[in-house]
Amino acid sequence: MLVNHDPTKITHPYFNDPTNRWLEGLTNSQHHALPAISSSAIKYWHKKKSPWAFYQKYVAKQVTPIEFKPEFKMGTLIHLALLEPEKFDKYVFVCDDAANTNKYKDFKDGILNSFKLPELLQPILSLDTNLSLDSIQGDVYVEAKEKSEEIAVAKKARAKRNKKSGDRDLEKVDGDDCITVEPIKNEIQKTEIKVSKNGGYIVGDEEVYIIKNHEMKMLREIQINAKEHTKYSLMLNNCAYIEQSGIARCPKTGLYLSCRGDARSDGGYFIDPKSANDVSLHGMESSQAYFLYFLQHAHYLYVANLIEPGKYDRFYFLYISKESPYEICFAHLDEESIKRSDALYLDILNKIAECEYKQKWPTSDNGNGVLISVPSWAFR
Repeated sequence: MLVNHDPTKITHPYFNDPTNRWLEGLTNSQHHALPAISSSAIKYWHKKKSPWAFYQKYVAKQVTPIEFKPEFKMGTLIHLALLEPEKFDKYVFVCDDAANTNKYKDFKDGILNSFKLPELLQPILSLDTNLSLDSIQGDVYVEAKEKSEEIAVAKKARAKRNKKSGDRDLEKVDGDDCITVEPIKNEIQKTEIKVSKNGGYIVGDEEVYIIKNHEMKMLREIQINAKEHTKYSLMLNNCAYIEQSGIARCPKTGLYLSCRGDARSDGGYFIDPKSANDVSLHGMESSQAYFLYFLQHAHYLYVANLIEPGKYDRFYFLYISKESPYEICFAHLDEESIKRSDALYLDILNKIAECEYKQKWPTSDNGNGVLISVPSWAFR
């Protein structure tokens, strides 16, 4: 099967600016929407070895989005705990109640409303220069939580009254004062909250996480272990850029490429945390092969050096064990692995560019079929 396509769909300049540059202030979702080839796209090509599958996912965008997986959530939390501790403390909360209980739902609503309600107060803040969003954040959280609790009490009272009178509209509060429950509920409780593929509740441009106490203890221990790892601590202190996107055009293929380093230093290196079940030498080497991290290594350094020529020469992997005592291991590829990774990476870019140039994206059998053999172990 061959697919013809519009060549302008695969990559093009971002906002019609063809210069190679770092992009300030892009969110994660905005980064993934860039009209450029990412390291994930490179790894997908190598894994599938099918131009047609690549076209469907990254050009036609017909592939079903990735669903939430627990490992995505933990990976994101580890990233926040190590690289953005201020955001971790602000957006990660602990609740040990089961997610299907009213107690958990009330806790969640109180937390999320504390982030949503300040948006409603922005017009008020613009009129009073003596107020600031930070100064009222705590009060807003308390008010949102109290409102959630008020609604929960009113619901229980209504259920009891319905058994006697069938009145479903009004609730008695504070003597003769009455409130209509449903409008309040609709305003605060029923606002749709989307959940990201990482398991976070999306509020504006941020994600709020609610985790269990044992998970928080694990993440705090990982933070402590990371601080006590001498080399990692020194290297991270020199990383001025966290989650900053970049875009550049490959001079050999004409493709626009994008990268978003977890941590980047003007000293010429990246640091990328990777959670793992096994941080032994064999475990880390196996993860490189299985998850194709070595292609990420090649892609990031290539794009960064297109933006700032000759500046970047190292990419460090910070492996974190997900099992107690949560060992930290700082690793980088040997010279032979780097050489082979770079060669394979450029070969993949050339193949993508060839498909773009010909405007044809064949399946792995090139539309002609293939001859396959049954593995010998199947006959044992």
